[in-house]
Amino acid sequence: MRVGRWAAPAAALAAAFTLVGAAGAITYGAPDGTNGVTHPYVGALIATNSKGQKQLFCSGSLIAPTVFLTAAHCTAELEAHGVTQVWVTFDPQFSSTSRLIAGTMHTDPLFGGITGASTDPNDLAVITLAKRAGVTPVQLPTAGLLDSIQLKGATFTNVGYGIHQDAVPWDASRWYSVSGFNALNAGILRTKQNPSLGFGGTCTGDSGGPQLYGAVEVAVTETGDPFCKSQNDGVRLDTPNARAFLSQFVALP
Repeated sequence: MRVGRWAAPAAALAAAFTLVGAAGAITYGAPDGTNGVTHPYVGALIATNSKGQKQLFCSGSLIAPTVFLTAAHCTAELEAHGVTQVWVTFDPQFSSTSRLIAGTMHTDPLFGGITGASTDPNDLAVITLAKRAGVTPVQLPTAGLLDSIQLKGATFTNVGYGIHQDAVPWDASRWYSVSGFNALNAGILRTKQNPSLGFGGTCTGDSGGPQLYGAVEVAVTETGDPFCKSQNDGVRLDTPNARAFLSQFVALP
């Protein structure tokens, strides 16, 4: 369920600051809730565009009752365009009637942009919410979790509100897909989404959404190949840098 590019969110935004799809969209997956699979802690980051309309910008997850995790390249883009007010919704489909919770952005100060390198990009941000979301937060990983488990043959579930091939026109709804393990680097989890192997992935609008190993969010969707067809890159949450940033906002396992 993937359409478009998401490796260069700045370019997508700079054209007119439309806030439509800064980074990533679920591909070859299914609407959340299909076959009983549901992720109510996954939400959408909402901001006001240049026309004064509230639009979906990125995805993310609730990691504490009032803390929403997303990608730094999402919040950094908004901040660069002077945006100070954002909202989060956990409705399965974003619309003009969605329940919105106001929030404040906190971008990891170590984030320096998307480089595609294997080093830790520090591409994390949190939104502190003005009130409790009313859903159970996702479980975060223990330190070094991905270094301690057998990853060969492992699969990871991606969840987000991005543009997807299976729904035209895009309906701003929450979808999920499953990707296979590809490689593990110092700060990045790389997974494969080749549909010929039975895998799906992410694309524009899914940035900031979770990559789950079982019930544990082990990475945050960052980027992938330009055509959203082969590879997903996620920022690891079990590294010292990630834990140092997140520990300012939540208690870590």
